[in-house]
Amino acid sequence: MASAAYLGRYRGQTRIHTESDLRVFLRWCTAMELDPLAAVRADIERYVRWLEDVRCYQPSTVSRRLSVVVGFYRVCVIDQILPHSCWTARGMRRWKPSGVVHGEHVIRACRPSCAASR
Repeated sequence: MASAAYLGRYRGQTRIHTESDLRVFLRWCTAMELDPLAAVRADIERYVRWLEDVRCYQPSTVSRRLSVVVGFYRVCVIDQILPHSCWTARGMRRWKPSGVVHGEHVIRACRPSCAASR
C-alpha cells in the first residue's frame, strides 16, 4: 500500500523508472528479510553499499536510486504511514559516493569484481 501511494504521485516514464528503482530496494529488503517500513538508517546505508559494492553502480545511479528510497520514506511520513523517516530522523546527511576523490571517480581496490567488469 505504501509503495502504491508513493508511485501514485508519478506518471509516464517517470513512474516506470521510479517503480523500477523502488522495486530494487524492496527486493533487497526481502532478500535481507527486512520489513521496509521497519528499516532504520543503518539499513539504508547498507543498501547504498550494496548498490556500490555488489551491483557496481556508478555514483549517479546510486544517487538516483537513493533519492527514490528517501522520497518513499518522505511520502510515508506525509501520509502518516510512519511517524518519521528512517533517513531524516536524525537530520539529513548527504551521501557521498565511496569512489569519489576530490570530484574524480576512482575504482576502489576493494571492488575487484566491479573493476573487472569495466
